[in-house]
Amino acid sequence: MKVANRFKIFIRNSRILNKNRLLSVNLFTGAYFGFKTIIYSIQWRRLEKKLKLKKNEYAFLCNAHIGDTYAFCSLAGDFVKDHPNTQFVVVTDKKQSCVPKMFQSVSKVIEVEKPLSPEAGGILFRLFRFEPGYLLPGFIRFSNAYDNNKYIKAPHEMRYPYRFILNLSGKSRVESPKAPTKRDYADAAKLFNKLNLPIGRTIILSPHAQTVKRMISGKFWERLVKECKAKNFVPVTNVVSGEDPISGTVGVTFPLNNIIANFNLAGHAIMLRSGLCDLVSSSSARISVLYPAGKLINNKFSYIQMFHIEGKNKNVREFVISNSRKMPDLF
Repeated sequence: MKVANRFKIFIRNSRILNKNRLLSVNLFTGAYFGFKTIIYSIQWRRLEKKLKLKKNEYAFLCNAHIGDTYAFCSLAGDFVKDHPNTQFVVVTDKKQSCVPKMFQSVSKVIEVEKPLSPEAGGILFRLFRFEPGYLLPGFIRFSNAYDNNKYIKAPHEMRYPYRFILNLSGKSRVESPKAPTKRDYADAAKLFNKLNLPIGRTIILSPHAQTVKRMISGKFWERLVKECKAKNFVPVTNVVSGEDPISGTVGVTFPLNNIIANFNLAGHAIMLRSGLCDLVSSSSARISVLYPAGKLINNKFSYIQMFHIEGKNKNVREFVISNSRKMPDLF
């Protein structure tokens, strides 16, 4: 479909015109998103051509965060069952290309250097031809999956937008990732030996998150470190570039390509809700996932309602921290 035609469809479907007046107050907003539609359409088509997709390949661009990519790929199993003789292909950047590889139902992973902006799929979503051989969005926001008048009343569970993209029911199965290999455990053991971390008695603390914007206080984490040490655990802080470890701990960057093996060897983790929680939700480690108090979407949905970990195993427990002075039983 030509860019000009896509733009016409966008303008026709947008709410620029109003029943009571000729021009809506949203005229500027409509023009702004119309401009973005043109730009993203051009960029999307260029990337699609570069990929040279086969006619039996459903290709999805996963260009948001690791938790979003994990959640999307975990639904590949039921999609593949509904679409026999096709391939489930994930297009993403090198940083998170190991995430779709965790799932048996993902046929192929294509790395690209500069994926489009995460908002591109949502802006273009209703203009796509949902057919194999085309590049499709693997990420949209909640608001892209609903008309505005239904948005507040909709079920705000984390995988809903991805089920919407794949046309799957709410009862669709969440696929478990592949079990770590012997090589994964060997690599994890080398890291633990290098850092002198005791297997089964290490607690991985993860206080940083992009999923949850409202942070839990630093004092809470510092008290937690003292409790860990009092119970003869060795606490470490999971960090990525630019993040600081909690006072009294060393910072460790655990590689994503064998993250489950690392958590299995540690034995314990206490984490602010983030995409990493999804990646390790099948781990044998005892994991406590923390949510701050407060609500989202016009004060209607709590963080734990929005981001509850679906498909987690029995070792994963979830807590709402309403008072940083009160310490729940996390051990």
